[in-house]
Amino acid sequence: MKRKIVLVLFILTALVSCEKEEYSYSYDMCEQGHFYYGNNEKIYIDSLIQNDYLLIGFENIYSNEQINEFLNNQSDFNNENLSEQYDLKDYNYKLIIREFKTSKSCDEIENIIQKLHHSGIVSFAAYTYVGRFCVGLNCTDLMSYSNQFLVSLNDSTDFNKLNNLVTKTNTWIEKDKESSYVIGVDKNSLGNSMLMANYFHETGLFRYAHPNFIFFDLN
Repeated sequence: MKRKIVLVLFILTALVSCEKEEYSYSYDMCEQGHFYYGNNEKIYIDSLIQNDYLLIGFENIYSNEQINEFLNNQSDFNNENLSEQYDLKDYNYKLIIREFKTSKSCDEIENIIQKLHHSGIVSFAAYTYVGRFCVGLNCTDLMSYSNQFLVSLNDSTDFNKLNNLVTKTNTWIEKDKESSYVIGVDKNSLGNSMLMANYFHETGLFRYAHPNFIFFDLN
């Protein structure tokens, strides 16, 4: 059954810690926790991890037939797209939600993500979480971080520092407006968008840095 993914700009307010001169980041989400920064605090969402689903992203250059053939050949998934989105405005990726044949632990999901990242066709894969977002009477069930995160510089004159950070992490600036930016991430970046949002936050350069969460409905 096909369901439409709702891409939501998940605006949070975040204060920042002191600036670091050197950039390094090593973090095991399964061992150390799934979290993002909000109001200068770590917001942990480990208890919300969905062990039955995975988000997989593909560049638009691949046809729907190529994507489905690839996914149907993966032994971990049922052969059905529970959600799919191919036409998000100003977004160059096709997003698919697949259900695992059996529920997976965090470590098992991480291993599947890493295996998918070795496939040329896959741009990124991401954990899913229980998530509720309502527009009128229509509410979603799940959320995931996308391959984007949102940042706002404390000082607009620090743009060169942002550029340097983007280069070091193998991310890129997708959009910018008045010292606020959408940063793009893929499997070749230093980490996924939630890890990279945390990494950027911890430099002290930003008023906020948080994932651009995706919410979707499986009903």
